[in-house]
Amino acid sequence: METLSFDVSLEVDPFKLLEIGFLEVEGDGLISRISQGGASLLGLSSPLEAVKKRFLWEFFSGRESPEKKKEIFFSFLERLKSKGGILTESFCFLSDKGAEFCGILRGFFLSDGVKGRVLIALIKLPLEGEIIFSFIKGLPLAFFRINKDNEFEFVDDHGAREIFGCSPNEIVGRKVHDFHFNKALADALFREIMMALLERDQVRVGRVLLRRADGKPVWVISVVRGLYDERGNLIGREGVAIRADIIESFDGNLLVGSYDRFLGILGHDVRSLCGSALSFLVLLSETDLNYHQRKLLEKIYTSVHSVRRLFDNLMSSLSLRYGRIEVLQNIFDLSEVMNHLKTIVHPYIRSGVDFRIDFPKLPYLLIGDDIKLEQILINLLVNSANVTQEGFIELRVDDIVESEEKVEILFSVKDTGPGIPEEIRDKIFLPFRSFSSSYKGMGLGLYISKSLAGLMGGDLYLGESDRGTVFHLRLPFKKGNAKGELPFGWVDDER
Repeated sequence: METLSFDVSLEVDPFKLLEIGFLEVEGDGLISRISQGGASLLGLSSPLEAVKKRFLWEFFSGRESPEKKKEIFFSFLERLKSKGGILTESFCFLSDKGAEFCGILRGFFLSDGVKGRVLIALIKLPLEGEIIFSFIKGLPLAFFRINKDNEFEFVDDHGAREIFGCSPNEIVGRKVHDFHFNKALADALFREIMMALLERDQVRVGRVLLRRADGKPVWVISVVRGLYDERGNLIGREGVAIRADIIESFDGNLLVGSYDRFLGILGHDVRSLCGSALSFLVLLSETDLNYHQRKLLEKIYTSVHSVRRLFDNLMSSLSLRYGRIEVLQNIFDLSEVMNHLKTIVHPYIRSGVDFRIDFPKLPYLLIGDDIKLEQILINLLVNSANVTQEGFIELRVDDIVESEEKVEILFSVKDTGPGIPEEIRDKIFLPFRSFSSSYKGMGLGLYISKSLAGLMGGDLYLGESDRGTVFHLRLPFKKGNAKGELPFGWVDDER
């Protein structure tokens, strides 16, 4: 028989990865109550610095004006109301200490007067992980409030049904003991929790076996904070309860995927650093440099961009594995994409190699994923640059098939490098394959590129060539406005 336990540092607890704080905000965003954990997340020394003094939207990150941040918060409230009173969304926050972090607001709307109040669990993510956010977004989680007599005063409707299998009306007013399988152990657990809350602001409660309304058992993990009167006396507790079986299943997946998680964290940091370095290098290139300095600058640029490209492909690989890649529908000008490619790829080209891009000037804009189009073409062109020591590298549009609303474009990337041996032609699109030093980098880049092309409704394939290598990329796009009819919000600038 398993024993019930109260443990502040659980041995199996993925929420060690997360920091959680509790807030109650009014309809205009004014913070009316906040736990010490919540205050710490927001960079405050004490909850007193926020209560009735600060608005939650003040801590939203970004360059938006206070009015815009307020508008974002009100939009969250509207969605919260329309989703049955409970909603989970991700936001970027900036604490008073200047620390930015990605967090989740899990909100529950409390009807109270005209403005209303919102009970919020603020959860700080350890990384900007789509997987973790998607997991928490659909997590069976209940907000609850319990008085000093260990009676439920409040449980949200969604949580009551997900955790307890009944409506809040069947829970409120009843003792927590009524939902425990072992009431004797429930008494001991209650005393232990209350004693712990006298010493700290919030505590984590280990796996507890509860009885659902249908009699079935459910293991629950919870994070609770103490409630105190004006004199500082403990009068109850509130918090969130999460289904432990789902938590532990997720934890197992995290452990199995620890290598992927490591790459995710590393990839985000490296890409951010490379992006900053490339921006400074571009600024430096616009200064007065001599020939030798400019050549050194180009070498540095290609080295940094190669690292960025490697991690772009690694992150795309992880996203493909978990099915988290979204095909965007951006409005873009093909000419701008091709001209941008010239700038990106030119530093990779060896001296004496002719690099040319040939494409028609389309009279209309395109609608599709220009970012993935660039990623695919950069992979193909840089691969060619790595193996082509003389001759040429060429990107051209070979064919355009138009209908009234759509257009299918055939891109070709051809080089005069050593070519690809016949015995490995059917293996070049396999993931994480390196065939020899002459083909360094062709495994991951080509696998990602072919996968992205497929997601976009097209294909990437190897063509026939008397000399060197030729790849064909066929992609469909929607037709946008004519070039002279720029849609509202479009900024026509040069990259």
